[in-house]
Amino acid sequence: MTRISVITVTYNLIEAGRADMFRQAVASVRAQSHGDVEHILVDGASTDGTDALIAQEVALGGIARVISEPDRGVYDAMNKGAAAATGDWILFLNSDDFYHRSDGLAAVADVPGAADFVASPVIRQDGTTSEIAGVSRGFARVLITMPFSHQGLAMRRGLFADLSGFDPAFRVAADYDLVLRMFLSGARGHVLPGAFATFRTGGLSADTTGLKQDQLAIWRKNLGHFATVPDDVWTAAQGRRTLPRSTLAAMAQSPDLTPHLRRLAAFQRARNWLRGAP
Repeated sequence: MTRISVITVTYNLIEAGRADMFRQAVASVRAQSHGDVEHILVDGASTDGTDALIAQEVALGGIARVISEPDRGVYDAMNKGAAAATGDWILFLNSDDFYHRSDGLAAVADVPGAADFVASPVIRQDGTTSEIAGVSRGFARVLITMPFSHQGLAMRRGLFADLSGFDPAFRVAADYDLVLRMFLSGARGHVLPGAFATFRTGGLSADTTGLKQDQLAIWRKNLGHFATVPDDVWTAAQGRRTLPRSTLAAMAQSPDLTPHLRRLAAFQRARNWLRGAP
């Protein structure tokens, strides 16, 4: 049977007022209908009694392993969880998020073998308001930003390892860095039409300044070798939510990219030209 590993990172949940949300997250994994789910908790050496809260959940069953030690941030902790995982697929469930459908992980397990990753819509919850956050059609947004929410992403464990996991240098947007590298590697994706995860807004995603800084650094890290682009052009392009035209031109002709990414680059370049963007 296909094994699914779910990794949840925690730190000082009681102090943050997230104890009940954490219980809901763990219960939603425990309630999954799929028969082989490995739930791994990675705690950053909490100091507020979170260890006792975790112990209570462990006693209820369904948690395969708990790692508790200092880390260098949430993405470093996620990497630790992935390194301990033994599943065929890896998913990350935040401590304040949950699976609202019990058959979600079973749907991942049933995905065709050719797929390297799975993306699905998620429900974004902001207080009492909820909305669907979909998957970008054809993953078209990937050259600019996340084409889907990371709560709706499942990756083959081998692919995650091949990509060396998250880069903890990006405090806010390491998920986008990983996803962009995933597409640049030629990974093949499968889209599930229905949402099974709910995530609550806030946290790292609310840091818009850090997000913009990371986004620019991620572009330069992964796409900077395609063309020599001055700093001010990168910054101006980010302000227009696009890539520099010279970068896109080089990407559209690159034999190292998949045909899909070349088409995305060519389309974005044409749009920039029509708008008179540099």
